[in-house]
Amino acid sequence: MDVDVVKGYIKQSLNEEWRNQFQDHKIISTEFCRAPIGGSLALHLLKLMRNLCVRNQRIQDFWRCEGTLATALSTAGSGDRDYLKILATFIANVVGDNDDNRLLLKEYYPWSFVRWADVDINATFCILQNMGDHAEELLRSDPTMLFVFLGLTTRASQTAGSDFVNIFFSKRGHQFFEYCIQIVEDMDIQKLRGLADAPESFYEILQNLPSQEDILTFLWCFGNEILEEFPHFPSEDTVVRIFNQYMDKVPEATMTGPIEVKNETAGGATSSTFEPTSAPSWWYDFTRLVITRSGDFTEQRFDRWTGDKLKYSILTRVLDFLQAIVTIRLQDPGKYVTIATNWEVVGLLRIVANTLLLKDTGTIIQPRIWILLNHTFQALELPMLQEVGVYCVKLATEADVENQKVVRDLVKVDNGENYKIPDSVRAGLDSDGRLRPISEDEMGG
Repeated sequence: MDVDVVKGYIKQSLNEEWRNQFQDHKIISTEFCRAPIGGSLALHLLKLMRNLCVRNQRIQDFWRCEGTLATALSTAGSGDRDYLKILATFIANVVGDNDDNRLLLKEYYPWSFVRWADVDINATFCILQNMGDHAEELLRSDPTMLFVFLGLTTRASQTAGSDFVNIFFSKRGHQFFEYCIQIVEDMDIQKLRGLADAPESFYEILQNLPSQEDILTFLWCFGNEILEEFPHFPSEDTVVRIFNQYMDKVPEATMTGPIEVKNETAGGATSSTFEPTSAPSWWYDFTRLVITRSGDFTEQRFDRWTGDKLKYSILTRVLDFLQAIVTIRLQDPGKYVTIATNWEVVGLLRIVANTLLLKDTGTIIQPRIWILLNHTFQALELPMLQEVGVYCVKLATEADVENQKVVRDLVKVDNGENYKIPDSVRAGLDSDGRLRPISEDEMGG
């Protein structure tokens, strides 16, 4: 069959009525099976077969029963990138709403799918979407291969968007999306060693996968983009797990007041040695998501978190982390600004503020109100830090007499040897617990 003839058929096949009247499927199948693999004729026959089976289960079945589908699948490792892209779109159409074809395609997982994902991530996720429930089953069956697919998706996202990536994840729901995040977090060298058994032709693809952190950055950024599709993402358990994980090494703050910057030891005066590592590259997107979702507390939305687990994590571990960082400011303000920017300190304070809107937080925050007071200073390099810090104090004290008493005691001038808040910090409260204007001199910085 001449290529030009096939090209004419392809143009006509865009018309549904023409497709319904076409009768030469047997000839097309025979010609495809005879055509040189990956050649121009095979490529154009694939385009025609793809168009002929659109939303037509009878023709989809025909391609399977005639062996055309199996022949096409056997060429997944052949041909150039253009051929593989067309092959992927043919597969996407031939499995649509056809469970028998889906079952056949499952036998070619994972490596044919990896090949398609390497050349066209959009078509690959179209295939996965058309696989129905089988897709998630396949992806969950092998965490290492799921990591590979997420890596290829991340790589493709750096150059172009993908509608079918959005569709696929939005249809799966937030549980599967959070499962993907968990898989990437837990992936290690030991688990990836299984890829050493991959076919040799895939070595280059696997060696060029993005890093673990890059994949997580893509997932959290992607989560921000489709937040409206996931009203329950991220789950409260996920947020608490991540905060606890990254704040776990922070020394717990004393319950009676701030730790002095200088601690007398047998060896003389020593300063606090805590210095947090750099925040992961996805931390910004993560905090933005938590700010948005915790903001639901003020809107009384049906999908809001219960906050029961969150409030304990935020009002203990996160505040201890903020205090550990702010002590660095007393010795090196420049270093503090760098660290505070890196870890989104203002964003974390906004999350604290949202958490304080929940019920029954007064008792939890009371032992750490002094940490909130320590974040009411002005720093031009950290816009809104003072405003958010003061707002946190307001939320912790309004309608709570006991917490107002705690604040009044903390802001009293103490000329003794021990002071309760560093000299560079001043609370934005009057002696009666009410908010008042704060001058730059009072801020000490």
